[in-house]
Amino acid sequence: MYWKNKVFILLIILLSAGCSSLGLTPAETAEIRATVTRIPPTAYPTALTPRTPTTIPSYTPTTAASSIFYMIVLDASAQMNEPFAGRTRWEAARESAQAIVQGLEPDAKYGLMVIGGSPTTDGIDPCNQPSVARTPFSSRNVVSNQISQLQPVGGGSLYSAFFLARRQFEGLPSSMVKALIVITDGVDECPGQNEWLGLESLFKVMDEAGLEFHSEIIVLAEGLDSQTQTVVERIDKSSTAVNFQLPTDNALLQSADEIILGNVKSYTDVLIAARPTATLESIFFTPTPESGLPTNTLGASSYTLTPIPGLQTNTPGASSYTLTPKPGTATFTPTITFTAVPRTATTTLTPTITLTPTPTQPPLVELISSSFRTTGIGCQMDVVVKVSGSAATGSFHVMNAGNAPTGEVFQQVVLPVGTYSNNIVSLSGNRPEFYFHEIWFEINDPQGVQSNRLKNLKCPFVPTATPTS
Repeated sequence: MYWKNKVFILLIILLSAGCSSLGLTPAETAEIRATVTRIPPTAYPTALTPRTPTTIPSYTPTTAASSIFYMIVLDASAQMNEPFAGRTRWEAARESAQAIVQGLEPDAKYGLMVIGGSPTTDGIDPCNQPSVARTPFSSRNVVSNQISQLQPVGGGSLYSAFFLARRQFEGLPSSMVKALIVITDGVDECPGQNEWLGLESLFKVMDEAGLEFHSEIIVLAEGLDSQTQTVVERIDKSSTAVNFQLPTDNALLQSADEIILGNVKSYTDVLIAARPTATLESIFFTPTPESGLPTNTLGASSYTLTPIPGLQTNTPGASSYTLTPKPGTATFTPTITFTAVPRTATTTLTPTITLTPTPTQPPLVELISSSFRTTGIGCQMDVVVKVSGSAATGSFHVMNAGNAPTGEVFQQVVLPVGTYSNNIVSLSGNRPEFYFHEIWFEINDPQGVQSNRLKNLKCPFVPTATPTS
């Protein structure tokens, strides 16, 4: 037993000496040992399976209200200070305007045109001043605030205000829904003119051209003269483009407000219902998948797959592969003989493009017709013009026997392309030999290009005798 202990001790000494001769320390011995790190199963990517996103796409369609445009024409002239059913016409008109505005579509676009509403300069006929849109198309609150701040003062032209309101609609797309609402007292604002006859002529032109927009007009009819009432009722019966309400007291005025709101709503509902309805297929949207899920773009036709490390890879859709023959298999290299094909040089010509500017068409003005806005000496006429080619800059000329051959030259204007009225000229002959007139438009051009002439124009009801002064 003793000798076995001796042998064991001797073996330990020999092993220690051997390790010392290699020059390795215990720490270095630990470094050469293999380190095994366990990779969790989730670290290995798996092939992706395209999934349809589970989220429901959302979209915000264009509302119908965004295509509705209202224009309010409000009479705020000094005449509105006259009484109506125990209060002033202005108080009745303003309350009616606010009730109608608040009853219309809240998200639509609103505009405001005012007759009067500001002092008139002394010595200037307010009917000859151009009307201006007080508020272009904006929100309902903006127009409502403007109405609440107005005060009846000055004067203006009902015909001009209506015509300018109509022009505000001309810049809108034809698909928009347009409605015009007028509140006035029915008193002709322009002395010596009959604006209601002018409006009657305008509505005839609109009826012949087709419905441009829907019109509703309130006339405060308490004390309305019979001649104006006859013209108003005649327009109401003959025109398809306008409805009139003639309230004579506060109860009838409130009823008129409700009728107008119903008429306008019916008009807008019919036009909007006639439009095609947008479907989901016609609306673009971006889906958002659930968090943590692989994404799939709609319509994608390819995916990138990451294989497990160490596996042979294959790109989907590849049309060629590299094959390695087994060791010892005889290989053959084919001999390919190329036959030279002669090539013919072809000269490539690069064409030079010369741009020829499109010439601007010269303006052409044609006087279509005319209608009398007033009667007697110095009456006014509304000329319907047709302008083609490009806008025409020039002046209207009026000639009679007293100012021949050039006639009276009016202020220079610019006539845009189109067919329209509200081109006002005056016939100023004050003696029987000067009663007959010619009207034409002369374009600013070195050659003096002129339109056709409207001849033998005579103001209605001119006196037969020469005035004494």
